[in-house]
Amino acid sequence: MQFGKIDDDTLGKIEKCAAQFSTAFRSFSKLIVSLRKKGSESSDYGATMSESEESDEPSEDVPEPDFKSWLFTRSCPWGPAHATDVAQFLIGNYRGDRNKNFWKMRSGADPKNRQSWKKISMTSVVMLYSTYTDLLRQSKEIANSEKTADSELWQNLHTSKKTRIFRLDCVRNRPISYKEFVNIMRDRHDGLPALRKL
Repeated sequence: MQFGKIDDDTLGKIEKCAAQFSTAFRSFSKLIVSLRKKGSESSDYGATMSESEESDEPSEDVPEPDFKSWLFTRSCPWGPAHATDVAQFLIGNYRGDRNKNFWKMRSGADPKNRQSWKKISMTSVVMLYSTYTDLLRQSKEIANSEKTADSELWQNLHTSKKTRIFRLDCVRNRPISYKEFVNIMRDRHDGLPALRKL
């Protein structure tokens, strides 16, 4: 087989292999970050916090939302801005300011309460962006899988949404940039009460 004359089936297998490598490296990255966190009690995924921001009380982060379920709801229209919709969905429990400070909401917390927000590092945000690119890529795979299986999720979709499945793989639905991703966090931050005033 000559280079440049690879058939579509082989290209599909190569793409799938590359995607699996991406997922594996992301998981490995999370493991390293987790080990770093355990190695230093004062670190939060490598971030340092002031004494006033630290808390002796254990608290859980808000669990990550169910992407597959959301993908088949009316909140995800499979429209021309699908890439941005996925980003907004994923960072619904995050905020960040223009000084590169980032926070994640604690489980069962009130977003208007200062104590509801846990400071996180930029490394965590970079990993979140990596998760975003993976989910965006998987949205097409998930939808096609449900369509092939003619699952209940697929059957319950409105007919017009089914016809928009092509948008999950169109050029306009390539991942937004990391800068745009962070800007969504900043917009969310600006729309919430200032942490210093709470």
